[in-house]
Amino acid sequence: MNSYENAYRYAIYFCPAPDTAWWLAGSSWLGRCAWTSDTHTQPKIAGLSEAEFATRTSDPRRYGWHATLKAPFSLNTNVRLEDLREAVAVLAKRLTGIQNLKLHPARLGHFIALIPSLAEQASQINHIAREVVEHVHPLVRPLTEDEIARRRKSKLTPEQDALMLRWGYPYVMDHFKFHLSLTDRLDQLPESIVSSILTAADTHFGSLPDLNLDGLAIFAEPVKGADFRLVEIHNLR
Repeated sequence: MNSYENAYRYAIYFCPAPDTAWWLAGSSWLGRCAWTSDTHTQPKIAGLSEAEFATRTSDPRRYGWHATLKAPFSLNTNVRLEDLREAVAVLAKRLTGIQNLKLHPARLGHFIALIPSLAEQASQINHIAREVVEHVHPLVRPLTEDEIARRRKSKLTPEQDALMLRWGYPYVMDHFKFHLSLTDRLDQLPESIVSSILTAADTHFGSLPDLNLDGLAIFAEPVKGADFRLVEIHNLR
């Protein structure tokens, strides 16, 4: 715990518990365990070499196996990790988890992710994400002018820009889409390779037991640019 006390950034994610088949499957897909920092052998993808697939998963590998609820942020002045832990613990006691979450691999913009298969479950997750954003935000350092300028390079809509200024991140509230990232951008790959990755993901995750969204996880980026690490999970009701 002490090694994360003054981390560069934190995030609130959902992730499976580290002792579950879902955690192992996600960590092996990405090639890294965010709990132990162990490396894993990634699955073979038809049409891609091991090195190419490692490159195509480098971004989600750095952030760890997760679904974002509150995107990475720095703590505000005079706010400690202990304050964040307490806030997340209080919120977790108030929120109800989701049993038997149904997910499937799909394209989400230019990358592939696991997304909810049932609209009702997606709506329930959106409620949890909204609560997390609102509850944690008072502890968050406001964006700097450089950070705002960098975000605006993504060609935000006026509504997304307003959300960024209010909440520090543009893809929240009605613009939030729950997903567990499986790749980086794939827009330069042939269609056949993208299809191979989708097929491999369906095989890799399709035989797993039902997944429960049952906790709020604190992740930390110890120093700027470092891999994110799982700090702890607070169980939902």
